[in-house]
Amino acid sequence: MPKFTNCMRRNRGGPYQTEPATDLTRWRLKCDGGRQSWHYLESEKDCIEWPQTILDKHSVGLPIVSLLCHTMNCDKGTCLSKVISNEALLLNI
Repeated sequence: MPKFTNCMRRNRGGPYQTEPATDLTRWRLKCDGGRQSWHYLESEKDCIEWPQTILDKHSVGLPIVSLLCHTMNCDKGTCLSKVISNEALLLNI
């Protein structure tokens, strides 16, 4: 059976990330009664008033490991193991 190969670039994830069409730091996720909607903030003032959460950054594909290290007050060497163990506890693994 021939192996299928795809030469097309992926939209966001994986090793073949394409350039985003908008500034990813301006997207915010709003949840109202279980309904989720994305909002793009046009002005810098709006971005300061409504800061991007870790979930927002993760959802749009921005790196969050250094942000988590800063939040947890640890260096990068021990931070990743702490993040993994916290995620395992959160997911009950």
